[in-house]
Amino acid sequence: MPRCRILPVVIALLAALDASAAVPETPAGWSACLPRRGSTAESLAPAGGLDLVRGRGGSVRLAGIEAPPPGAGIAALTLAAALEARLAGIPASVEPLGPADRWDRIPALVALAGQPLAALLVRDGLARVRPDETPPVCLRQLLRLEEEARRARRGLWAEADAVLDAGAVAGRPDLHGRFTIVEGRVSRLGHGRVNIYLNFGTISRHDLSVTVQKRALQRLEASGMTWSSIEGRRVRVRGIVAGTGRPTLAVGRPEEIERLD
Repeated sequence: MPRCRILPVVIALLAALDASAAVPETPAGWSACLPRRGSTAESLAPAGGLDLVRGRGGSVRLAGIEAPPPGAGIAALTLAAALEARLAGIPASVEPLGPADRWDRIPALVALAGQPLAALLVRDGLARVRPDETPPVCLRQLLRLEEEARRARRGLWAEADAVLDAGAVAGRPDLHGRFTIVEGRVSRLGHGRVNIYLNFGTISRHDLSVTVQKRALQRLEASGMTWSSIEGRRVRVRGIVAGTGRPTLAVGRPEEIERLD
């Protein structure tokens, strides 16, 4: 879509975001995503995607969320404009959650005026949930907000590639190394020495496979996910696609897989 046609859409979306952001208090259920008391207050500025530059030096990666996929052009532009508007002149509360990654970004919870920034972006359909160092209680709240945004087709969820059918992942080398959300019906379960496999489709050397390390199985089943009940069920899985031949997704956290029926 030409930029001259995209800009009015972005402006309209930002106006709607400003109206919906006028919340005097943190909504119920969002508090788990707030930095703890004693977190630092500092200035932040957008640095592309969900990376933020710290006024005192260094950068922060918003924990628990992922930017829209490359095909979601309007949502990506709206995300950039929303971060620019929200961060302008407002000190942010920052709680680091772990060490810096290889790009020297520190994962962190960030709040603006008592509002968790990750929750605001997920609510408005400008980010996807990506389980990481974020506390599980916060991740569950973000997933709830994401589901509401998906059903309302807000932001990136209005795009066709926001959630891919598991059967469409094979033959997509462009997905290799990318965070992706897929949905599909598990055709069968497989067991190896190290991993359990959730297979989709009928061609085992071609169709998507989700791998779960057996050492992570106890943690997943403690969340209520019984693997014997998944075969034949529809699931939603999120993670990094690996492999240019048979694509795979590795799951290690309960929040990375959801049963849909």
